[in-house]
Amino acid sequence: MGEWRLALVEDLCRRVTSGGTPARSHPEYFADGGPGHSWVKSSELRDGRIRRTEEKITDLGLENSAAKLLDPGAVLVAMYGATAGRVGFLLTEAALNQAICALVPDADRADPAFLFYALRAQYETLSSSTAGAAQQNLNAGTIKAFSILVPELRTQRRIAALLSALDDLIELNERRIELLEDLARSLYREWFAHVPPVGWKEVPLSTVARITMGQAPKSEFYNDTGFGLPFHQGVADFGNLLPLHAKFCTAAIRTAEPLDVLCSVRAPVGRLNIADQLLGIGRGLSAIRRTDRAQAFLLLQLRQALGEVDSIGGGTIYKAVGKAELADLPILEPEPELVTAFEQIAWPMLDFRIELTRQIRQLEAARDLLLPRLVTGQLDISDIDLGVLTPADPE
Repeated sequence: MGEWRLALVEDLCRRVTSGGTPARSHPEYFADGGPGHSWVKSSELRDGRIRRTEEKITDLGLENSAAKLLDPGAVLVAMYGATAGRVGFLLTEAALNQAICALVPDADRADPAFLFYALRAQYETLSSSTAGAAQQNLNAGTIKAFSILVPELRTQRRIAALLSALDDLIELNERRIELLEDLARSLYREWFAHVPPVGWKEVPLSTVARITMGQAPKSEFYNDTGFGLPFHQGVADFGNLLPLHAKFCTAAIRTAEPLDVLCSVRAPVGRLNIADQLLGIGRGLSAIRRTDRAQAFLLLQLRQALGEVDSIGGGTIYKAVGKAELADLPILEPEPELVTAFEQIAWPMLDFRIELTRQIRQLEAARDLLLPRLVTGQLDISDIDLGVLTPADPE
């Protein structure tokens, strides 16, 4: 694979710059649904690639701040606070806030994607090189002086292509999931929100579903080494659809069955996930299953009934709901025949979303396993055909 050498980040870049934030007292500096430029905040740096941003900045905002537009291909590093050391790879033209340092690689010395992955693999080292005791902070000088191992450009590009192909596959599946979720919600609205509810009735949730409230075992039964059932106390490990399993329990008191809808009953109330296997649940969660097993319909039904998160909360300091409140939650229930017909259409879409989510996690695990080995020269990929990893866009 050729010789690898240590190089300073500064020596691999033709430009190192920071961003700037327009004054929030001027709403005209930010675009609210109108035309504007992508604007990256440090909270959006999660060691990933950035195609879209939560906010946009206007031309007026650019003129009245130190922010400058950057072309795609810049490597971004968060400098302050809890996100210090997190990186992002810019895939669109964007401006940055003042808490981000941008690295513009020299194309003759560094492949931009390789530099991104190399810094991503060394997040712990980069974040620990902060200057400040009370709060973790980086600065442009510290980042410039950070060193990484680099091979020749051809090898950099091959490594970047392999890791990018895995990220492309992940993003492809994420787009498919979004399309399926949008389709399911549109169908639900078409069937149940825009049709006069003739013969429908409002009933308590408990009349159509079984509700299991979580209960916490003693702490001595918890572990993070995989013994027992996955255990979830609340929403800390919720994903977009399926929970991630970080804690386990050898003496779970209350459990959720596969495909139960997990609903948070402590702040934030109303967050929903699907149980991907038998798992233990603590006091912050409930497991809900319709008696007719129409779980795809139930997921959409609960999203509509719960409305805004915390909308049924009854706590004082932390909003929470008990079993009685959840059991009495009013839901609009159509005729059984209509539920069955809808489930026959909606269930395959939910089932496919679950499978795609599992595939994403497998790909992420493979990428995260390969990443440190690839960017330090421990793994030779010179004989790998990268073409087989190129994904096709969803139709």
